[in-house]
Amino acid sequence: MAIYESMLIFSGRMEPQAVDQELEKVRGLIESGSGSLHTVEKMGRRRLAYDIRKESDGYYAVLHFENEPSRIAPLQRSFRLNESILRFMVFRRERLPEGPTVTMEEEDHEGHEGGYRRRDERDGRDWRGDRGDRGDRGDRSDRGDREPRGDREPRAEREERREAQPEAAPPAEAEGGAAPAEGN
Repeated sequence: MAIYESMLIFSGRMEPQAVDQELEKVRGLIESGSGSLHTVEKMGRRRLAYDIRKESDGYYAVLHFENEPSRIAPLQRSFRLNESILRFMVFRRERLPEGPTVTMEEEDHEGHEGGYRRRDERDGRDWRGDRGDRGDRGDRSDRGDREPRGDREPRAEREERREAQPEAAPPAEAEGGAAPAEGN
């Protein structure tokens, strides 16, 4: 038996009780063979990074289970056919995690749901993205002003030349009236 972790995103339009029912169905699928479900971590309703099937919210759940490798393909097929599951991912783990794998932050940042915090608040980085592993890049002022590219004249001169040119006259019509029709 191998150990697996799966993350499921259920439709945000579902009621929490319906999500619990769907998780019970998933439990039945896993345990129908020789598998065993170890943990179910419900992350709750969260905003999706992008719309999936015209939905912007979803209920997240992380499952840890043991199963035979031959049972994973049918399990994924049932996830794919279940219309209430927006996305899923199943991957193999070396061992079961100790403690919760998903840490839900209680803090709410600027009205975002799900405990969203800005990246610089999470890991202590400077808000400009200083990674700290680059070392001192030194004084960069030695580059000076950019020189002209050489393949273009300065913008002001281009605009003056464009304004000075007369507009192109409309093409002259063919003699004898309208142009002949093509594709007789």
